[in-house]
Amino acid sequence: MALASGPVGVEPGRASVARIRTVTKRPEHEFVLARYYGSIISPYLTWACLRLGLSADQVTIVGGVIGAAGAALLFPALGPWTAVGVIALQVAYILDFSDGQVARMRGTSSMAGGYLDWLTHLYVPPAAALATSASVAIAVGQPWPFVLGIAAALELAPMAFQAKEHILVAMARTDPALGRSAFFFAALNDDARSGDVEQAPDGAPTPLRAAGIAGRARRPSVRSLVGEVLIYPGAAHLLTLAVFADLASSVLGGPAVGARVIVLAAWTAALLVHLPLVVRRNYRVIRAVEGRSGGHAPSQNSDQ
Repeated sequence: MALASGPVGVEPGRASVARIRTVTKRPEHEFVLARYYGSIISPYLTWACLRLGLSADQVTIVGGVIGAAGAALLFPALGPWTAVGVIALQVAYILDFSDGQVARMRGTSSMAGGYLDWLTHLYVPPAAALATSASVAIAVGQPWPFVLGIAAALELAPMAFQAKEHILVAMARTDPALGRSAFFFAALNDDARSGDVEQAPDGAPTPLRAAGIAGRARRPSVRSLVGEVLIYPGAAHLLTLAVFADLASSVLGGPAVGARVIVLAAWTAALLVHLPLVVRRNYRVIRAVEGRSGGHAPSQNSDQ
């Protein structure tokens, strides 16, 4: 993710894997798999990208294309191409670290690059879930797996978070001073609760640069850890395990859809439990911001 942080301005021709590892950012060290991919594997791809002369944005686009291709390959009947599809998702995930490392090595970190990177987070996992569910539905000759896929895609697409941020931005547009307040900044965290807004001090905020573009708290919560396992980047890892489990089962003469159905059902269950909790929490956060700002907010019909 091409964000502004870390050392900058290293001559690409002099870059080494060891040097690249020094520019990994904090979120790449929070979780075991992220630490493995971000600090051990991705620097090798980053080194190759630098040698090829790719910019950070080009790496993001390449990763997005590979991820989209991987999702598409999950649609046909289970077979060798399905394995290629989940491997492509893994490569795309590795490149999700490499684009930011390239940006920091070249000194070209930008929020515009982060925007391109974030698009892959929004589209590739839901597409992979839909393609998987369609493949399973065709295999069993029943529509119910695709229904699970729709629910899974809704869980993997962070619409509840995007809607909260959309409303907060709309509020700041009509009240510019609101965007310069500590309680408003407290509401921007993905893990924000109404109490964080209510307890935030008056006056200007402390920048949340350490939180990253995802808006995580400085220390991961149980909620963010579960999200890391089930949603991002866990979606790619779970699908990879499920595909290889189904391939192994088919070779042994067993059912060829069981593991993928379990993963789709897990995402559906997560939607049923997680979405109401997120909606309630974000609703209360926005109400708390309204309370601290004196109730000044844009009309509910302002977008119509």
